[in-house]
Amino acid sequence: KDFFELVCNRVHPVGPYDAADAQRMIDRLSGGASGPQRVWPAAERERMIWLSGGHAGILAQVYAAADRGAVAVLAPGAEVKLAQRAAVTLACDTIWDSLDTSERAGLIGVIGGARPGDSTAGRLQKKGLLVVDGQQVRLFSPVFELYLRNRHGAGLTQATASMGTSRVAPARVSFQPERGVV
Repeated sequence: KDFFELVCNRVHPVGPYDAADAQRMIDRLSGGASGPQRVWPAAERERMIWLSGGHAGILAQVYAAADRGAVAVLAPGAEVKLAQRAAVTLACDTIWDSLDTSERAGLIGVIGGARPGDSTAGRLQKKGLLVVDGQQVRLFSPVFELYLRNRHGAGLTQATASMGTSRVAPARVSFQPERGVV
């Protein structure tokens, strides 16, 4: 991964599933490897997709928690219970670890009420992590938003203060053949 990012100038982020893909994932997960296929009511399926924002890693963990009966997805506060689960936190950590510092600051700023700069907002939209509807900006998943509030809430004030326009720094690569270093 690191080498690819160093030498490749084209990055194609894979965002959350669309509704049909998320439905197919639920069908696949309920396929019944250990028994008959589980049939989920439409309301529960839609709620799983909404809670996860359609992100495959989070959706798999939401499904697992619902399937085991650990969380009732239609219950009020289901997102709070899900955000407290270690497996869900790990899925959210994976997303967080894939972001650069300006993208992280942009997401933290959004939950603090700020709007990220155009460059950052565009990158976050392409990754499917930010939903922009006119002047309204929100995160893609209530579970991921709670993860950010729980794990990174202390940085809300600092991130909100540095939310001006953000630009990606140009990449520089230099070869130092005498030292064998790129």
